[in-house]
Amino acid sequence: MLLKNKQGLDPQKIFSEGEKNTVSIAYFLAEISHAKHKGTLIFDDPVTSLDHKHRAKLAERIVDEVNSTGRQIIIFTHDIVFLLELEQKISDSLLKTIYLKSDNKNISGRVVDEDKGRPWTGMRVNHRITFLNKRLTEIRKAKKNEGISDNMLKVMVKGWYELLRESWERAVEELILGDVVNRFRLGVATQNLRRVQINDDIINEVEQQMTYCSNQAHDQSPERNNPLPEFADMETDVRKLKEFRKELI
Repeated sequence: MLLKNKQGLDPQKIFSEGEKNTVSIAYFLAEISHAKHKGTLIFDDPVTSLDHKHRAKLAERIVDEVNSTGRQIIIFTHDIVFLLELEQKISDSLLKTIYLKSDNKNISGRVVDEDKGRPWTGMRVNHRITFLNKRLTEIRKAKKNEGISDNMLKVMVKGWYELLRESWERAVEELILGDVVNRFRLGVATQNLRRVQINDDIINEVEQQMTYCSNQAHDQSPERNNPLPEFADMETDVRKLKEFRKELI
């Protein structure tokens, strides 16, 4: 493909990396549209150096390719926002997501399925509840079997409550505001406005749980020397979020 401009400048010298990637992908998709076969397409980090507008357009174009041709497309990406763009645009029945991470402990370069769950930042509330319960089990085992120090136990418990606090924040976005506004989505889903649920009881519950989690996670005065919550209390605390979600869905 030969690109020219009025000034006779070489596009290779003036295009940014993102623009080069955009042109390359556009050319490839245009070429493949004339192919007689429906072979699988594989993209390796296709959104590298792309801005948010081109990233969203590429997600839309890939979904169109799947819907119009039934072609299987495999995408490797480190970009959680791009992944969520795809998930929002395509039917669940057509999407299979596998999350991988490097396994540096055993074999260099090996990848393993990480609990079949997305990174924490992209988890919805129900997945976070599952994660928190699993993490609580790990903390309990660490105390029992590994004999960790009190300081290390405190770090683990405080970190757990920080994640629980973040989960309550996500519950506001997902459950109370009905996904009308999503931090990983460009637009506002006004069609979800009827899903918004808010009253004094809901507000009070969120404020109470957020305050409690913050008190557990934040630095405290050494004079107070508050004891750590018992594991039974932690189980109760995450159960409150589970029950809150159940009431609102």
